[in-house]
Amino acid sequence: MEKLDFYKRYIGLPVCKKSSKFGNVPKPFKSGKKINTIKEVVEHPFLFSNILAFKFKEDDTAVACSGCRILPYIEIDFSAVERLYPYCTVIRVAEYFIPAMGWIKNDFPDISLDEQIRDCIFQHAEKVSLEIEHEGEIKTTDYKISEIVTKSTFVS
Repeated sequence: MEKLDFYKRYIGLPVCKKSSKFGNVPKPFKSGKKINTIKEVVEHPFLFSNILAFKFKEDDTAVACSGCRILPYIEIDFSAVERLYPYCTVIRVAEYFIPAMGWIKNDFPDISLDEQIRDCIFQHAEKVSLEIEHEGEIKTTDYKISEIVTKSTFVS
């Protein structure tokens, strides 16, 4: 089972479904999220034998490994925000900017801030408008993705 060992190295990493058409945003998983985290690699319960599938932490479903795209590991750092707004709390992504589309209001379901940033990256956003709490006030402030993502790597 060489393939099993190959796919096991991705456990713990985020994935999305491959889209059926180039450039389309993939369908969500059963959890409703566009991004799930790999929990284990198993033989697919419904497809032909020897087809491997990822099972996920979020919804415990199985999707064929070949139908998923491994997303890069990213580290998010809000020091650029905290330099201008000391002791602030970043609440959420209010909007994100995609070239040729402009600013788009956040329509993410109730997901963590890290998942919101990752989803913005996945949709090729270049900037985010963050909603923050600073000195008792709610404010929005814009940052380039490159200012808040300090590391982005694929597993090799």
